[in-house]
Amino acid sequence: MKNHFCPKCQNKAPNLIKLYDKKRQRYRCCICKTSWYKNKSIQQNLKSEAVTYNRAIQLLEHNYSIRITAKYTKKAPSTILRWKKQLNTN
Repeated sequence: MKNHFCPKCQNKAPNLIKLYDKKRQRYRCCICKTSWYKNKSIQQNLKSEAVTYNRAIQLLEHNYSIRITAKYTKKAPSTILRWKKQLNTN
């Protein structure tokens, strides 16, 4: 089974990963309480278009500030910061 490890704490113990929501195939780590969808990447969990996300990541990789990136992509700075944190954890 794919994605049966915690993306946050890297827990792989099968008895510490529980099915949280059957309908949406959502799992939860019993150690750090993080939940995630089965077999989905960051881009699939976004409400924004993948083009906007990819453009923001490119700007961040070229050392643009979070505020400048938010201005170019027309997103809130908090959204850009969340994407940056997700990118750094993976």
